[in-house]
Amino acid sequence: MSWKIGSKIAELRKFNNMTQVQLAEDLHIGEKTLRKIESNITPIRLDLLTDICKAFDIEVIYFFNINDNVNGRIYDCNCEMSQKYLAISKIINNC
Repeated sequence: MSWKIGSKIAELRKFNNMTQVQLAEDLHIGEKTLRKIESNITPIRLDLLTDICKAFDIEVIYFFNINDNVNGRIYDCNCEMSQKYLAISKIINNC
């Protein structure tokens, strides 16, 4: 499965009635950078993903698994990459 984290960020941003400019400013990144992330052109750094989770008060698992509250899709979390990503994010969140 190909993770489309950027698309999920865009859905979350729109659900919260935010523009790309507003979210980029909140994250201290350029609008062009956010646009590339949301278009799945540029992969997102873990620290930035963690900041997005804090901004929207969600867990990082939202991007990989479980019923999300935006559109009800279910994502499979049984791949090695997602397990590693989640383990790293738990370490960061506990710092």
